[in-house]
Amino acid sequence: MIWMTSGLHERRWLDNVVTNYARQTHTDKRLIIVSNGKDLGCAADCIGLPGVVVLQSESGPAQPLNAALAWLREHANPNDWFCKCDADDYYGSGYLDSIRPAIEAGADYAGRSSLYIRTTEGRLWFVEGKPDAHVVHGPTIAARIATALDFPIANGWGEDTDWCLAMRRAGKSCVTLPPEHFCYQRHAGHAHTWPVSDLELRGAWDVEFIDLGPFDADVVNGIKPRPLGMSLGVEPMSPETFMPFRVLREQLGAL
Repeated sequence: MIWMTSGLHERRWLDNVVTNYARQTHTDKRLIIVSNGKDLGCAADCIGLPGVVVLQSESGPAQPLNAALAWLREHANPNDWFCKCDADDYYGSGYLDSIRPAIEAGADYAGRSSLYIRTTEGRLWFVEGKPDAHVVHGPTIAARIATALDFPIANGWGEDTDWCLAMRRAGKSCVTLPPEHFCYQRHAGHAHTWPVSDLELRGAWDVEFIDLGPFDADVVNGIKPRPLGMSLGVEPMSPETFMPFRVLREQLGAL
């Protein structure tokens, strides 16, 4: 299993990547770190570490993933799997092991459509996705290497969503994984891709957000039961306000 991440120009994200990777109970693993830009930044500190590959890509949303795919084409077993992981999110100790059922089911790609979110205020939200979703959240995408190499990543925001849509159109099989062991983290001053507030975020998605109270890693990892929580009851905002979400709904509706 190969863990791929990028965008490590801040020390705190590199520390988070190393912590997430080290806590995995799955032992047959490698880590690919891709620096997106003109220099390696703090990722250079990982050069020479056992089981770690450090690459450099050109700037652009899709360039790190394409750089990783190019390395996989030359060096990896095509029957192996890789996971696209974001540097600033939380991955529990059972994250890699949770992908094994998808591998055994023969899936081409997998990921989570339901997920936990840690807000900028440190609260834990839960979002219930569709169980038959074929477009899974970008930080949770996992794919068979042989499948991934057939689908180059087009440069542009939303590149991972477009990648899932391309695989779906080609008839590739997807397994939707349980939400446990992953938490999408928003950060004050770094709103994780979309520069919007928590209030705007939950108004942008046409789904129900459940407030589970203060962040609790044991809930995320399935060690403690998910509390009942309560609906936030926010009306969806105008779809014109958030272009990526409107485009995604149009793309899915056309399939």
